[in-house]
Amino acid sequence: MSLDNKKIIPNDWYLEAEKWRKKMSELKRCPCGEIPDQLSVAFNGQGAKWATASGDCCGFWEVEFRTEYESIESDKCNQFAQQAWNDAKRHESLL
Repeated sequence: MSLDNKKIIPNDWYLEAEKWRKKMSELKRCPCGEIPDQLSVAFNGQGAKWATASGDCCGFWEVEFRTEYESIESDKCNQFAQQAWNDAKRHESLL
């Protein structure tokens, strides 16, 4: 079977990632010096109450935030992640 005559259609995960890449365009600078394009959100092992968010720039610095028991993939949870990222204290040189 040849793939020459088949169209490549992005899957749902890819489309969701692109949607969030656009929504997270107002992220503050990471301590590594870069401004991340998006955040990776993951539960931190304490159940569904807390999660962590890290930038796609270095993956080293992360912030912890409350999910309010929202689904990790939900718009609301991503808003909590972005708010926690932007509200985190940074050194003056990064502002």
